[in-house]
Amino acid sequence: MIADTPDLRLWIARLVVGKSVAPLLPGSEEALLEAARAEGMAALLADALAQWQEAPAYLRDVFRSVARDSAAYELACQVEARSITAALAASGVRALVLKGTALGYWLYAQPAHR
Repeated sequence: MIADTPDLRLWIARLVVGKSVAPLLPGSEEALLEAARAEGMAALLADALAQWQEAPAYLRDVFRSVARDSAAYELACQVEARSITAALAASGVRALVLKGTALGYWLYAQPAHR
């Protein structure tokens, strides 16, 4: 059973890449969420949990709101990025966007995973 932070980080990494994981201690979902957020992996973990057949329902429920929050945040970033790039273009500034939201669309299957 997994409960301490270093083990939770390894557990998150294993699940996200599709490897088998040990059961979590009941009541450790808050620590799991905290570890996932600290590592910038909360959205990826939410997606992995949604796809994991053996995921306990309570754990899926905890991370379902994380996935919604990540998607909403990404939409807000997308609106802002479009506004900025449109303003730059209107001013005649040619820009190459390399970080942040642009990276999310280029590198991740779902930009909210960034």
